[in-house]
Amino acid sequence: MPKKFITPAAIAAIILMAVSFVVLQKPVGTEEWQSVQGRVYPQLTRVSTKTVLPLVYDAFTKDLDIGYVLDKDTSYDFIMQESLARWQITPEILRKAALKNIDALETEFDIGTAGENGSEHYVIIETADGYAASRIVSPSMRKRIAKELGSPYAVAIPVRDILIAWPAEFSIGHQFVEQVEKEYQAGGNYKLTSKVHRVTQAEVTQM
Repeated sequence: MPKKFITPAAIAAIILMAVSFVVLQKPVGTEEWQSVQGRVYPQLTRVSTKTVLPLVYDAFTKDLDIGYVLDKDTSYDFIMQESLARWQITPEILRKAALKNIDALETEFDIGTAGENGSEHYVIIETADGYAASRIVSPSMRKRIAKELGSPYAVAIPVRDILIAWPAEFSIGHQFVEQVEKEYQAGGNYKLTSKVHRVTQAEVTQM
């Protein structure tokens, strides 16, 4: 059987297809978005915030929304609707980037014991990065906590910088609820909600 040779015209066509593919695969959004996308995070905020600021947000619970922020190391700015137009991205692209970034943050659990013979466990996440409470919006984080406590479990996020989780059937749950109220009242500008939430892998609902 004679050998088949690729003609110069065929080679040119292959190169053109490759160039076209590269063009189609160009980065999403503007150069500004490309430079900041690694610094966007979800940030829980009280539902009243969106009434005074044109935030990009997703509804979360009765008391809280998920806002999105641009981290500036020692502070952050909430991302407004006009930023999406300027960056030429959709809310979904912003959401995916924010979840990816919060999942990349180092998160250590403080595991406590309670009950008779210390047989019950609870989890505390307390960080200085400003996103402790917001970690609960991540399905990956909810799964990690479930491995420690089982599912469903209860979560309290009274202030921005702390997340407390305990099993759904917890012998001293009422004491935790009282402590959550105290944390909330002392929360100052960073208070979120005194309500306890029921968490499964699929959803977070206010109890």
